[in-house]
Amino acid sequence: MIAPELRHIKNNPGLDGLSKLIQNIRYSEEDPAMKMTLIVPWRTAFAADKSKCLCPLIVFVQGSGYTTPDFNNELPQFSRFAREGYIVAFVCHRSYLNGFKSPTFLRDVKCAIRFLRKNYLTYGIDPERVGIFGTSSGGTTALLVGMTGDDERFKTDENREVSDSVKAVVDCFGPTDLTYTLVTGGTFRPGNQMFGTEEEADGLRREVSPLLIAEKGKKYPPFLLLHGDSDTGVTPDNTVLMYEKLKQCGADVQTVIVDGAPHEGNFWSDEVFDIADAFIGKNIL
Repeated sequence: MIAPELRHIKNNPGLDGLSKLIQNIRYSEEDPAMKMTLIVPWRTAFAADKSKCLCPLIVFVQGSGYTTPDFNNELPQFSRFAREGYIVAFVCHRSYLNGFKSPTFLRDVKCAIRFLRKNYLTYGIDPERVGIFGTSSGGTTALLVGMTGDDERFKTDENREVSDSVKAVVDCFGPTDLTYTLVTGGTFRPGNQMFGTEEEADGLRREVSPLLIAEKGKKYPPFLLLHGDSDTGVTPDNTVLMYEKLKQCGADVQTVIVDGAPHEGNFWSDEVFDIADAFIGKNIL
């Protein structure tokens, strides 16, 4: 009997394309709900000296209607970024349904960014190369993080000395006017308890409406805005008006409309991720 020919392939000394999941990382002592999950490339996760293999960071904020994010649908898709050498942080924020009215969601995400920068050597993060990616209400959050870097109004007491600014923002179908004075809005409406009393509500809605707080001449990171033209949950005019406003303000912004796409679902494709990947790579690598 003749033995089959043995096949030889090369090993993978750089651990390329491999990643590790690190779950339930608390980023604040204030509340056990303030936690995150990281996907970390193996070459960094298992490195004896992480300072020699620091990775750029993508902070991801899942859409949740400003309640409690569920990452189960998006986490597998975003593992592609870890295989390419990014660390991806999936950040939970507290829910307004539990009494944490606006802008708690924004303060929490900024707190998470400062935690990651403070502990960059623990996880192998390059603190100078940080971007943020958000969907739906997480898209609003991403825009706000990009537009309010190191704004004292949105800093909690933890790690206040550390920057919460980012170098690039990706927003997918996020509401941009929570007063609904300039956009048609769609079916999505966060509950009234998110904004407190009637006296408080108008100011709090305006404070977290990216379209209304954009300022001409203010220094902003680059923005990529994506939206499906068949989105009835958050209508595309949220993104179109945001694009026009940022251009008027002198910001570096580009927009992609996905034909026939609703809110989530078949909005997503390899092409959408490739566009986001190229944008993030250009601006934080």
